[in-house]
Amino acid sequence: MIGHYNRVNAPKIPQYHELMWPALQATKELGGSATVGEMNERAMASAGITEEQQAVPHGEDGRMSEVEYRLHWARTHLKGIGALENSARGVWAVTDRGRSMSEPEMRAATKAWRDSFRERRLARRASQAAGAEARKRQKQKASGRISSSLGCCNCRPMGSSDWPSASSAKRDLSTSP
Repeated sequence: MIGHYNRVNAPKIPQYHELMWPALQATKELGGSATVGEMNERAMASAGITEEQQAVPHGEDGRMSEVEYRLHWARTHLKGIGALENSARGVWAVTDRGRSMSEPEMRAATKAWRDSFRERRLARRASQAAGAEARKRQKQKASGRISSSLGCCNCRPMGSSDWPSASSAKRDLSTSP
């Protein structure tokens, strides 16, 4: 349940990526810098957000509307692609890149940024898993379950010189009774 709305009767609200262009344009129209409230108001007006859509709360506590929440993510992604910067708490400014960016360029940059973010996240997870495995081995080694001087089953590890050669094995067999 979303406030007094549920997923069936709640009005359709644009996704964050659909609000990115209106948010960037709103900041440009407000002189290149705007507070969160100023940007939200202008972006909602340019995106045609109705009062009914604005009334849908985000989450159980309803501290912000679902539209405001999605505009927050729009700003985060605009910052990620270098179109906006957070110049002070609650104040956002358009960068040089954002001033010259077209809507198709913004969409392409967003896709590239998300793909890069996804790759970094996967690499971080793989690194964390490898680190966890190394820590596990180190812990086992410290507890004596694995010893560097012993083999996998606590026998003496055999180097290549410890293995009998084929000729010595034949010799041993030929000398046995």
